[in-house]
Amino acid sequence: MIRTQSSGKLTFSLLALALIACSTDDEGKGGGGTAGSAGTAGSAGAAGSGGTAASGGTAGSGGTAGSGGTAASGGTAGVGGTAASGGTAGSGGTGASAGVGGVGGVGGVAGAAGTAGTGGVGGVGGVAGTGGVAGTGGAAGAGGVAGAAGAGGAGGCGDTGALSGTLFTEGFAGLQGTYTAGADIGPASGLLGPWRVHAALSDARVIEPTGFAAQSDTHVLHFSTLSNGFGDNRIDRCVKLDPTRDLSFSYYVYPQVASVNNDLRVRVNPTFYTDLCACQDDVDAGTSTGRLTGNLDDAEWDTRLGAAGATPNAWFHVTAATHGQTGPLTYTAAQLPPGATAMRFSLRMRDDAAASERQLYVDTIAITQP
Repeated sequence: MIRTQSSGKLTFSLLALALIACSTDDEGKGGGGTAGSAGTAGSAGAAGSGGTAASGGTAGSGGTAGSGGTAASGGTAGVGGTAASGGTAGSGGTGASAGVGGVGGVGGVAGAAGTAGTGGVGGVGGVAGTGGVAGTGGAAGAGGVAGAAGAGGAGGCGDTGALSGTLFTEGFAGLQGTYTAGADIGPASGLLGPWRVHAALSDARVIEPTGFAAQSDTHVLHFSTLSNGFGDNRIDRCVKLDPTRDLSFSYYVYPQVASVNNDLRVRVNPTFYTDLCACQDDVDAGTSTGRLTGNLDDAEWDTRLGAAGATPNAWFHVTAATHGQTGPLTYTAAQLPPGATAMRFSLRMRDDAAASERQLYVDTIAITQP
């Protein structure tokens, strides 16, 4: 209620102020409608309560969004909408609080506060930051440790295991077939490589003999065509050995001939290696570059069957050489080359007469370390 004073000038002043106050209140409402612009101005009238929504600006936690609320109480509600975009600043706070700025959007029905909602989208950008979690994929790199399993490859060429007194006894059972130069006869096993046909004038054959029995088991080995050179027909095999023990070898030969003379010959030529791998490498390459030297490193133990006492069409046990390195087929440990732990056992056959009707068969090749 307006109180009237006695002075006319004072009464006029108070009335003028009252009119101005009423005019200001009306502008607070009408002006809000204009701030809504874009047809949502009617709701902007409700934007007066949007002042309450300004407290929602406080919910924006951005602090700056709160000042947006101040803009809402201003006659320039449109500007308040811009202040609501201070919600974008809210997205500066760890992205997630930008979503709270979206609440400011409730007051933002009055206008550009909706823009603050876009600021919330910026908050989603913060979620992209969690893409950094993908970085933990780097932990998969630790799988590279599994690469160390490759070290297992160093295990190698079977050069392991305990040695027995008999390194091997070969009777050729189950190995029937025709083998040309470069072919393997039988598989590698344990501390042995396969037999390798190093050379064959025509081929090497493992057969079940007819007209006579194998010396052991059921099969024997022979070369189809003999010549007058040891280099033409030859089989090799690598075997692990114990360098602290003596080494002996023997074999059986069957001369299928009318008479035996010194044209019929068998040679054993052992060479020695630091390990089974080095030995097999030379066999595979057809060379002898990796062998050891020293002592009896490359002895040729030749047995001429006439001088040795073999008879026609009968098995003869060869335990000594008649030519080359003569005497019992034995190495003492002291005669082995220093560092030797493997031997390449090479057996070769020849007939200086090169007569096609004559054959030599071999069986039961044995290498022992008693």
